[in-house]
Amino acid sequence: MAFDPAYTHNVQMRFSDADMMGHVNNARYLTFLEDARIGLLRQLIDADVHSSSGLIVARIEIDYRRPMTLSDEPVAVDVWVSRIGTKSFTLDYRIRQFGDCAATARTVIAAFDYQAQSTRALTSAERDLLGTWLRDTPPGQ
Repeated sequence: MAFDPAYTHNVQMRFSDADMMGHVNNARYLTFLEDARIGLLRQLIDADVHSSSGLIVARIEIDYRRPMTLSDEPVAVDVWVSRIGTKSFTLDYRIRQFGDCAATARTVIAAFDYQAQSTRALTSAERDLLGTWLRDTPPGQ
């Protein structure tokens, strides 16, 4: 049975993503993750980054599986909810180039109240929405 990610975001590479040898810089992977995360959250929660309470990135980890090279073909970033906690949730990612896994990643996203400058509990509505996008981690992660 094939794994069904919650969301796939296609990222068009830019010339500045690569070094002189044509290899994608490791820091650009973070940008690819950010683009995919924002795409998912817009569909998921319709998060407003300028509201008094929002979401912040609490942790990021990346496992580089193979180098990526500059290409006209978009990079596919699969993203899904893998855990829902009281004040945070976890997103897992798979970055693919030419169909092959180039990296896997994980971010922990905390619910945050900007006025109080502290974390807050996820609302029941947020938890329900996140639950619809909850997936098991695919094999080999």
